[in-house]
Amino acid sequence: MRNLRLMLVDDNPVTELETVFLELQPVPYDENEFDPSLGTWAQHLKLWSDGLFPANDPDLVLVDCRFEEDNKYAPTSPNLNGFDPRGLMHGAIFVSRLFGRDRFHPFGFSVYSMDASAFHQDPYAQTFMGFLLAMRDSTLAPGEKGTIRGARARELAQVCGDVLAQTVKQTPATAWGPALEMYRQRLLEVADLQAIVVEGQSFLQLTDTLQRQDLEALNTGVGLTWRRFNGETDTVDARSLFADHLEGDKWTEETTKVALPWLERLLVLGDYLAEAVDYSRTIIVEGKEPEESSIIRGRDIHGKKLTRFFHACLGVIGWYENRVRADISLTSSAIILELGLSDKQINRYFKPLLSLPWGRVVDKLDEGLRDGVWPLPGQWELHTVLKDWCKRVRGEDCQLAGPWER
Repeated sequence: MRNLRLMLVDDNPVTELETVFLELQPVPYDENEFDPSLGTWAQHLKLWSDGLFPANDPDLVLVDCRFEEDNKYAPTSPNLNGFDPRGLMHGAIFVSRLFGRDRFHPFGFSVYSMDASAFHQDPYAQTFMGFLLAMRDSTLAPGEKGTIRGARARELAQVCGDVLAQTVKQTPATAWGPALEMYRQRLLEVADLQAIVVEGQSFLQLTDTLQRQDLEALNTGVGLTWRRFNGETDTVDARSLFADHLEGDKWTEETTKVALPWLERLLVLGDYLAEAVDYSRTIIVEGKEPEESSIIRGRDIHGKKLTRFFHACLGVIGWYENRVRADISLTSSAIILELGLSDKQINRYFKPLLSLPWGRVVDKLDEGLRDGVWPLPGQWELHTVLKDWCKRVRGEDCQLAGPWER
């Protein structure tokens, strides 16, 4: 379980935040050097040219509009001396990189400054502020009007200038709250799109803890877990998700009043991966026919009905059981026939996704078993179900490791 990572774009950064539940992420300056922020033009160029971007992308980015100590690298015009808007440029470039790398990665950002009004009419400041505002607007619901969205082209420079003029007397302390609010909104959206799958048990545990107002448990740490499209799981402390609503870093009844409605809006498909293991157990261990075993309602991460996925899981587990436990290796058709399925049923899953019939899938699985590596790229759900089967049903480790585990 972790806290959310926060990165600063600031040439005069703070070194501590007002909460212990956000991790201030250092930024590489050189191969073995780190700064508390992205603070200079030369440093930013080095991140790109030498590939020094942090291995783990930040969850939150705070952008200081006004740089004051970067003039030795590429000085600004004399009339902007001491009022350098370069922070907006750094922020626009860095945040757009996050969008480009993974459009469905939940993250939040916000812009602050003690005084951005001094350059609110500067064309470059307006230009880069426009990029940041447009990226923020892109996370709004379709049809919802934003700062840039809905404005006429001729109004854009004035709109950006007005926002800059109002950006005064702000510090990281006033900025991480809005960034965290944006992060929570993005998390709702990517869950709705099923770009992440919220793990049902962690959701139920957190909801139950909130409903019971178990403040002791909440202040000890309760996490929310989700799986990303690549199969990796992430667990974030609820105190980090709602750090802006804690009092003295403590969870209170007021925090719960914010957290519970947010959780109620979060799409949770249920842990259908665990359900797939239980479904397969009723057929392989208990001897029931597939039509006698119920399949929960819902859709998988590809948006398809779970029937096809459950049949695919049953086929893969049946193959694994035959190859690991039986004396005679069955053909692909014999494996599913023994399970009570048909080639047509199981191909409804594999052909659209992998463009492979079940027979070729079995060939690939056989090759993977010889190498000890899961051979179906992108099919992390099937691999997760197989691993869970080995652990929960057979009490042993799976003989196929995911490529991301090696």
